[in-house]
Amino acid sequence: MEGLFMSDKEISRLEIIQKVCNKALTQKHAAKILGICKRQIIRLCKNFRKYGRIGLISKKRGVKSNNYISEEIKEELISIIKEKYYDFGPVLAHEKLIELHKFQISITTIRNLMIKNNIWTPHKIKKMNIHQMRPRRSREGELVQIDGSPHVRCRRKKKKNVAGLAA
Repeated sequence: MEGLFMSDKEISRLEIIQKVCNKALTQKHAAKILGICKRQIIRLCKNFRKYGRIGLISKKRGVKSNNYISEEIKEELISIIKEKYYDFGPVLAHEKLIELHKFQISITTIRNLMIKNNIWTPHKIKKMNIHQMRPRRSREGELVQIDGSPHVRCRRKKKKNVAGLAA
């Protein structure tokens, strides 16, 4: 843990935890200030008493992600895709890499590698057409309803009528 620096958030947390440990501030009030529960304040105080300032520094700092892929594996994947699957999309390339080469890597990772190395380009999403709203009528029920179908309205008349109704 040597050589680790505290972030601004951890420094402000340290000041509040020191006040709680010195009984100058209640745990409930400190929890409200930091936006965490009282149980976490107790845990932070315990770590502060046991390890000092280092107890408040995040243990995740400097640790590799669980999904980390080494550069060697990335280069091997890229070379395989460029040689054999250069005209495949990410999903099909993923299936072939699992099936034939026994790589256990997510589709998203393969997709990102293919985009980064200009092997595959994502499709553009079409923009939705915006339909303008009509202006509101001044009175309720003022909409004009028109039926423009060319059907005979009365059986006696042979003319085709267009009906216009005002509601």
